[in-house]
Amino acid sequence: MPDNAIHLPDTVRRKAKAQGRDGERWLNHLPSLVGGIEREWRLTVGSALSGGSEAFVAIVRMDSKDDAILKIEMPPYTSFANEVRTLIAADGRGYARLIRYDQSRHATLQERLGPSLREMNLPVSQQMAIICATLRLTWEIPAPPTLQTGAEKA
Repeated sequence: MPDNAIHLPDTVRRKAKAQGRDGERWLNHLPSLVGGIEREWRLTVGSALSGGSEAFVAIVRMDSKDDAILKIEMPPYTSFANEVRTLIAADGRGYARLIRYDQSRHATLQERLGPSLREMNLPVSQQMAIICATLRLTWEIPAPPTLQTGAEKA
């Protein structure tokens, strides 16, 4: 992806700008950040995905020719460490499998799961069944010791 070709959904761009100087710095640095990850991880970054609000998220093609998802969190980086610990603990059960991450760049490479439920045009009852089955899987994963359990949050 050429350095000037980073497309961000408006929601992500607005939220970054609302972060002040840190958000502006992230926006300005994002093209070189994506380019560096693309070279080092041997990826081809494709189109950005919409729907998120706190990260650059894009479909990528890995050297293996498999597609994956690149996610680069924006400041203030409050959820990155917990997200990584959760994905490692889950190991693909109820969550996307974590392929690689870089703590210093707040970047993850995750498996691409496929179309969203909304895109599949399934009846609401079938969507709810899929959501419930996925949640059941996530609840079976012991929380890493440094994370709050669902009961503690409640």
